[in-house]
Amino acid sequence: METASDFNMVFPPIIEIQTYSRCNANCIICPYEATEAKYGITKMPDSLLQQILDEIRLNSHHVKTVIPYLNNEPSLDNRLIPTLQYLKSHGLKTEVSSNFSGFTESKIDTLIEQELVDDLRISFFGGTKASYSQIMPGLNFDQTVKKIEYFISKASGKQILDNTCLILVLSPELDISEETVALKKIFPHLRIRFFGYLDRAGNNTLKNDTLKTYDGLQLSGCSLKRPFERCCIDASGNVILCSQDWDKEVIVGNVSQSSITQVWNSVSFKDVRDMILGKSHSDPDFICYNCKLAEFQTSSRSGILNFKGDRYVDQNDVKLLNPDSF
Repeated sequence: METASDFNMVFPPIIEIQTYSRCNANCIICPYEATEAKYGITKMPDSLLQQILDEIRLNSHHVKTVIPYLNNEPSLDNRLIPTLQYLKSHGLKTEVSSNFSGFTESKIDTLIEQELVDDLRISFFGGTKASYSQIMPGLNFDQTVKKIEYFISKASGKQILDNTCLILVLSPELDISEETVALKKIFPHLRIRFFGYLDRAGNNTLKNDTLKTYDGLQLSGCSLKRPFERCCIDASGNVILCSQDWDKEVIVGNVSQSSITQVWNSVSFKDVRDMILGKSHSDPDFICYNCKLAEFQTSSRSGILNFKGDRYVDQNDVKLLNPDSF
């Protein structure tokens, strides 16, 4: 069993920051619409964002990556470029996942010229106009293609293009083989990465096939170690358990009332980590029981994933398709 001592408990190696809670894609594979209806749209105050960035800078020797988004579309926040500039000026590595809708040509030029992103992931969830519009109904296929093509033309021969990939979610409702072939025809110069479908700990309409019955099983960890490696801060300063916690079921603290360091090392966060590791009792409605990434163990077996598999991913969370094979 993994223990909390296996992880950096001084300061989180990876920090996710929701600077602005809005998204405009209305993807059917995420629960954004429901959470926006429940919580509204929040923009992180400038003062709080700067406080967070300053604390990250002061602890940069502990930090592996800063991700200035969390369950939102980062390109819709005009502070994204200045935030990336601040982070890169202090030698920090950055990751951005975006549907590209909010990027103007000027912003794209700045991203490229200043090499602001070390890991750029473009969310493009369909290889045809029909499938893209089905999965991401809030976006315009032709406009997005045009922006990405502009990025590719300007980034050609530069490191940022090598650091960029297209993300295609392995939605069981799609023929991924057809989608991949179509996507490669549109963007032949971009790598494609497959991400398994996640129902966001049960918050999506389409559910993952989880174990559901846990007799004789003990919760023993997170297969991606998220609460042990990442600090996820929403636009109000709340630190939620992880990026799967769209409904804010587990809030371990608020950095606007303290700091990242204090919340990361708090008793409340430790108590939740202990529940995840099976060191203390967790109720049946604890969020991890609804998440395919949770791990369980018996007296004789460990590493049992809370997942029975689907059309494209087996019960061990191994993808059955490889984008390079198309």
